[in-house]
Amino acid sequence: MDKLKACGLPGNMRRGEGSRCIPALSACMHLVPPQYQQSSAHDDGQDENPHSNSLETVPAFHSNATSSGTSSIPRSPPLAPTSNTGSNTGFQVTVIKLLTEMALEVKEVKSRVDHNTALLNDLNLQKEGMSVPEDPMDIDLDFQLPVQTVETLEEFEERLTSAEFVKKLLLKLSVLGGKDVQSTVKNLMSNLLAPSVAQQYNFTGAKGKKEFRQLELAGVILRAVRMNPRTQNAQKDDVKQALVSYLFNARDLMGGRRKRRANGQVVPATEE
Repeated sequence: MDKLKACGLPGNMRRGEGSRCIPALSACMHLVPPQYQQSSAHDDGQDENPHSNSLETVPAFHSNATSSGTSSIPRSPPLAPTSNTGSNTGFQVTVIKLLTEMALEVKEVKSRVDHNTALLNDLNLQKEGMSVPEDPMDIDLDFQLPVQTVETLEEFEERLTSAEFVKKLLLKLSVLGGKDVQSTVKNLMSNLLAPSVAQQYNFTGAKGKKEFRQLELAGVILRAVRMNPRTQNAQKDDVKQALVSYLFNARDLMGGRRKRRANGQVVPATEE
């Protein structure tokens, strides 16, 4: 009220006297803050256009609302493609270097394993009470192996009753080795019996064949398998199954399967 009086406006202004106050109001506009002057101007314009949107003066908000009315997660602008040729090349070089180092380490480990295998062979032979020669293959058994006939196998069986002969034989067989029981038995049998002899036997002597399990050689095979460091804990049944498999397939060691197929005979899948 004091400001109105300062502008020359009467405090008890009556109706109809507003026209006399317009000049005075204009003179008082400098007392109104600028933001209110702008709002006042918009208010005056609103009277002229009642359909105008009063929210036009409010800063617009960036909305992520979709046409369905639900909000969506803002998406980052796509990144410009970059070239990764250099990084790929560096990765390949690193991988090749690591593979090379691994190959060298594997080679070194294999060398150590071979050395340890030789030491274990020596220990196993010492358990059997045998001296270790420089090369077991140089041992003279005074008997031709592999055995070529059933008659010769009978003579071989007589020799296997000698403990000294068996020790020498085991020493000679100890270098054959194998990665498992199956391969060890295969290596031993192929060096002891010719295929023509092996195919006349099966483990139990069934189906008109000769019985292998009653031979002295069967016990020698078990001892020889256990002298291999990789199969030193082999069970008797594991050796038996390996012998059964070897003898069952002995007729195919010299191409017997191909001959039967050529003659139109059906080869059972169990022989594979």
